[in-house]
Amino acid sequence: MPKKFQGENSKAAEARARKGKVAEDERLRKEKMAEDKLWEDNDKHILKKLERQEEKEKKQQEAMQKKLERDKLLEEEMNSIKGAKNAAPAKVTRAHIDATLERERLAKIGV
Repeated sequence: MPKKFQGENSKAAEARARKGKVAEDERLRKEKMAEDKLWEDNDKHILKKLERQEEKEKKQQEAMQKKLERDKLLEEEMNSIKGAKNAAPAKVTRAHIDATLERERLAKIGV
């Protein structure tokens, strides 16, 4: 009597394909890591040079930030001074001037 099932077990075939794909992915990952390791630049002198360059750029950035902050504070101070100067001076009467002079004269004599 001939077998009824002819062909391949579909579940087993899917499992083999999954395992094969996982193995292939792992092999490709290892090859890529090996190639990356070959191309890796780990020269100490170059690394130190790059580190110094990054520190220099960082210092320049900090100096620029401080300068901008200083300029902002100066501008705020100048605006506050301008605000006080722009106020119209109060009118001074002759009586007010005489009273001020009298107070100064008394302060000089020590009363």
